[in-house]
Amino acid sequence: MSKILYGLCGVGIGHAVRGKVIIEELRKNNEVMVICSSKPYEYLNKYFDNVHKIEGFELVFRNNSIADYLTLFKNLKKINKLNFESIYELLDKFNPDLVISDWETFSSFYAKKRNIPLISVDNQHFLVSGNLDFPKKYYFDYLKTKIMINILAKKADYDIITGFYETKLKKNYKNVFLVPPVLREEILKARTKKEDYILVYQSTNTYEELIDVLKDVNERFIIYGFEKENKENNLEFKKFNEKEFLKDLINCKAVICNGGFTLISEAIYLKKPLLTAPIKKHFEQLINCLYVKKKGYGECYFDLGKEKILKFINNLDKYKTLDKKQKDNKIIFNILKDIIKKGEA
Repeated sequence: MSKILYGLCGVGIGHAVRGKVIIEELRKNNEVMVICSSKPYEYLNKYFDNVHKIEGFELVFRNNSIADYLTLFKNLKKINKLNFESIYELLDKFNPDLVISDWETFSSFYAKKRNIPLISVDNQHFLVSGNLDFPKKYYFDYLKTKIMINILAKKADYDIITGFYETKLKKNYKNVFLVPPVLREEILKARTKKEDYILVYQSTNTYEELIDVLKDVNERFIIYGFEKENKENNLEFKKFNEKEFLKDLINCKAVICNGGFTLISEAIYLKKPLLTAPIKKHFEQLINCLYVKKKGYGECYFDLGKEKILKFINNLDKYKTLDKKQKDNKIIFNILKDIIKKGEA
């Protein structure tokens, strides 16, 4: 049995959803401590003990776009407030044999400072090692993102990169593994329906213009991400509840979302057509949405007007669906198991 420190990014809920699946598997034969911030802490603390809240990197959004200077300013203020001594004391008391970081800064820095083997498990590193296809006008965003990844995450001993189906790495790298998306059991075992509504999920509550557009479309929409619970004519707003969200995702006829990796992966697996609007200045989300468009799973626009939404809805049958389905998460589980065994040898 190994003692594993698992650090999770605090931006959005997708990292926590993926992390929960992996942590459940690791806990069968190992002792696991989790550190994370924000919504992931609230989510994971309901399922596991030994989950600890720390301050983490955050993104600030304005009008469905990353506010660069506000993001920088907010995170600089956080660094000044961090009590590094108490966090190190907590982690040293646990004394981990290895560290797994899902795009979480402090855990990767701790692993290097204490000379502990580090495993990176995320989709962000596909932006560094993956075979990317994007318009040249976004090259500066690519460079900026690549620099940020290298600054915010220490080089790992092993990189496990979750990627979309049929994606590839630039080349064969030592100790770098590209694996399929990590999917919840509820998704893997789901029997899907196509009820008469469209699921809308927004990573931030700053895209207010979308709500005005949806009100003018003669369809029923169930909407998550605006942290309210009420009905407004054809719109039904819901606060996030995992069981309720999964039900709505499994039974919807289509999905409108930003460019988060986890939700796109689940929607593709469930054969739900996707209308995506990546958060502006968010290069990772752009790459994810371009993949959706290129593979024929849906559309990619930066702004969603009435005409674009109606065109999408009127053509739901034309979008491709996934041919081959993964049956489980054994690929990533087996890789982790082999790495842990090496550490115990």
